[in-house]
Amino acid sequence: MRTVQERTEQVDVYYREQGIDTFFELNPGNHYTDVEKRTAAGIRWLLGK
Repeated sequence: MRTVQERTEQVDVYYREQGIDTFFELNPGNHYTDVEKRTAAGIRWLLGK
């Protein structure tokens, strides 16, 4: 899974270098931890754009 995190961070950097506004955040737990809260946070970020 460490490789997944590293690759995701690389994609985030690549998009930023292309001028694409991104937001990458690590959260404790796994894909099934606080799904509703994480989804809501993503939607709030998008609506704030």
